[in-house]
Amino acid sequence: MLAFFLFLVFAITCIILFMYFNNKLINQHKKLILLKRQNTNLKNIIDKSSFNYPDEFKIEYFSAKCNKGIVLERCPLYLSPLTKSPILRYINKNTYVKIHDEAKIRQYTWYEVSISSNNKINTKGWIESTKVNLISSILL
Repeated sequence: MLAFFLFLVFAITCIILFMYFNNKLINQHKKLILLKRQNTNLKNIIDKSSFNYPDEFKIEYFSAKCNKGIVLERCPLYLSPLTKSPILRYINKNTYVKIHDEAKIRQYTWYEVSISSNNKINTKGWIESTKVNLISSILL
């Protein structure tokens, strides 16, 4: 009788554990399907916004005419001299920038600049030349 009772308790415990872990497995499967769908949607968004660059890029570099400038309006600081490039940060109007380099891609001129900041993260990048007013070193 005691053996039968222990067997019955063991069987009920096994059934409860099976149902508990099966429920966990079903929930994980649902989450996996949801994450897969979200991942597919994000990949489609990236594919739609992918960069359509020409086969050949020509970037012509020049020595910068001036080594300082003032930002004319709030503008993005790009990772590379392309408007489809990732934006590192936005620079506020009237911010002083140090100009390191000048580049021309197609008909657009860009300046590689850095800003002085206590935070040294994302302080160097590219700005379109139309957004910067050059400061002659004679005026300083």
